[in-house]
Amino acid sequence: MEFINNLISNKIKLRDGAQKSGISILDQVLISGSNFILSILLARWLTPAGYGSYGIVYSIFLFFVWIHSALLLEPMTVFGPSRYMDTIWRYFKANFHLHAIITLGMSGLILLAAAILGLLGNIISQTLVGLAIALPLILLYWLLRRECYILGRPALALWGSATYATLNLGGAIVLWRTDLISPTFAFLLLGGASTFSSLITWLLLNPRSKLSIRGGDYQNLKGVFVEHWIYGKWVVATAFVFWLVNLMYIPLVGVLIGLSSAGLMKAFQNLFLPIEHTLTALGLLLLPRLSANRSTRGERAILKEAGYVSLFSTAFALIYVVVISIAGKFIIEKLYEQHYYANYASLIIFFGIIAIFNASRFGLSHGIRAIEKPNANFYSYAAGAIVTLSVGVLLVIKWGLLGAIGGQMLSTFMSVIVLIIFWWMYYQARHIKGNK
Repeated sequence: MEFINNLISNKIKLRDGAQKSGISILDQVLISGSNFILSILLARWLTPAGYGSYGIVYSIFLFFVWIHSALLLEPMTVFGPSRYMDTIWRYFKANFHLHAIITLGMSGLILLAAAILGLLGNIISQTLVGLAIALPLILLYWLLRRECYILGRPALALWGSATYATLNLGGAIVLWRTDLISPTFAFLLLGGASTFSSLITWLLLNPRSKLSIRGGDYQNLKGVFVEHWIYGKWVVATAFVFWLVNLMYIPLVGVLIGLSSAGLMKAFQNLFLPIEHTLTALGLLLLPRLSANRSTRGERAILKEAGYVSLFSTAFALIYVVVISIAGKFIIEKLYEQHYYANYASLIIFFGIIAIFNASRFGLSHGIRAIEKPNANFYSYAAGAIVTLSVGVLLVIKWGLLGAIGGQMLSTFMSVIVLIIFWWMYYQARHIKGNK
């Protein structure tokens, strides 16, 4: 009888896990898919130089996304299920206040940069203003979505994502039909869609009915920030070196070669975003799962599972890259309808190799985060950043766009090798502890 009960219980858990995985992927498809389509449409509708401006500012946006994730989203995902489930709504409230402080500070820095560039006559300054307005609104929705996943209720996030996707793509068509499409309005559109999606998600979460405990908010806010900083300081540092490895090359190309080349680099990177978005969706479930199972299964088992996940993600990326590379020129012509991009279709395979390297990090990185060793991710990206700042810059100066692609391949490969070394060291150390 006990065997039958365990079998039924495992079957129910498997079905529930599969259902949540499906919802998570659909949620990510709506968010990332609409962003992906918007990026494709912008590449079609804007000039290569205009799209280059968008690509440069978008890379800056992603830098601040990493900072926000380091100080809020990632610590929330690790600590929420393991330390704060009994007071989760107080914890969410403290994180909302931290979000407001952090993102408004970020917007202030972006506006300052926009003012300086505006005085210098740089056209990117207008796009930076759009980013400064949109950034707190976009990241607020990301915060609320993460709360849904921490609660194990991804279906709530799905409603907000459906709203976001509808407004995002519908708004883009309106901007195009009214001749208002521009990099600046693109960011304002993202901010507007995120605002309505945040409202929908907040109403579904209904946090006011859960916050029966009053008082002590300041102390709670201070305590949460300190705890997040202790964990996230390595991730903040990682955000900087990650940006140097994966995102610096577009601004570097824009400055040293031209905005059109930066636009081309962004356009080709778009082709492999589905890999990143799929893994991001799975990561929303993977990290809380690994963190929650750490105490029951042990760190060695967590790291072993993370290794298998990386093998899966690498195989998935490899298959995707092979398909895209074979049909590369056809896809470029149909997606962008610009001869400028089609003339460089032979370079697609190299962007695919970079995508495979990044995908191979997926499981290892999440496993290392789950055992609260984020410094390993920093060191791995730092190794790649050293390559960027030395060899990478020289390659861009000497060989232009080809040098930038080659530099990013080297930077990404180095970061993966160092991460594998750290994962193996942690895995072996846990084995030795177990024997003792």
